[in-house]
Amino acid sequence: MVYNEILRTSGAKPMLVLFSGIGCGPCDNVAPYFEKLSEVYGFDFYKTERSMSKLDDIFKTETPHIIAFPTFGFFRFGMELGKVVGDSPEQLKEWIELSIKYKGD
Repeated sequence: MVYNEILRTSGAKPMLVLFSGIGCGPCDNVAPYFEKLSEVYGFDFYKTERSMSKLDDIFKTETPHIIAFPTFGFFRFGMELGKVVGDSPEQLKEWIELSIKYKGD
């Protein structure tokens, strides 16, 4: 349900999504950097948390196919345009910049 809402609400303005686990230390550490980067680039930012014990639930078995936390997604016009796993602010910045170039913005 959360994933479908993300797709439905993503429009012309890119949306960055953090798929996080409740109690996930790396997720909590990187979230502020990701939110700051979304502000720098003028994107919408959305964070969704799941129980760490339920990683095998719908996030893993069906779309969006999350296999590890933190996972970050890039959405626009109702489509998922990319995903990356990691907790490095530098890696996230590089991924965002590559996503922007690749998507033609």
